[in-house]
Amino acid sequence: ESAPPLRHIVFLRNPMDRYVSGILYQKFEVKKKKYSVDHVVQIIKEEVIGARKKNQYQDRILGYLLTPVQVDSLNKYLNQVNKMKSENCTIPD
Repeated sequence: ESAPPLRHIVFLRNPMDRYVSGILYQKFEVKKKKYSVDHVVQIIKEEVIGARKKNQYQDRILGYLLTPVQVDSLNKYLNQVNKMKSENCTIPD
């Protein structure tokens, strides 16, 4: 019996590597800037440490891992939660 046809391939990367890659992409590709190696290391340290202190690291990684449809659904949910919080409503678990 032959194997079923290949449907898809999944590539997995370390989430921190993806996060740093995203930072570098924004700095170099989007903003088209040139930096020294030392400055790049400093940027990465500031971005990663700053995001972790503000609990933004998980949110940014989540953005890389979700599909656009999932991101849209999550944003709608979070908007509803924030609205309920602002109106002092009880948020169910």
